[in-house]
Amino acid sequence: MGQTPYSLDFDKKALIPIELEVYSPYVERASSFEPQALLEWQQQNDDSRRLELDLLEENKDLVTLKQVEHKQRITKYYNKHV
Repeated sequence: MGQTPYSLDFDKKALIPIELEVYSPYVERASSFEPQALLEWQQQNDDSRRLELDLLEENKDLVTLKQVEHKQRITKYYNKHV
């Protein structure tokens, strides 16, 4: 399907809020660790999370359609060879 259950919720590696306060290596790489750059990165991250949540239902519907199509192809193949 190209989608995992995890990717339906989080398209990327998820950051827990404590990482933003502790400045993990992932956060340091994501921004140049300058205070202004870090704030901009946090805002972009928050915006992308909101967008992904808005699109979550559409992604679930798409995966459901792909599952139905896959089941139909399997059924057709099975019926053809039985």
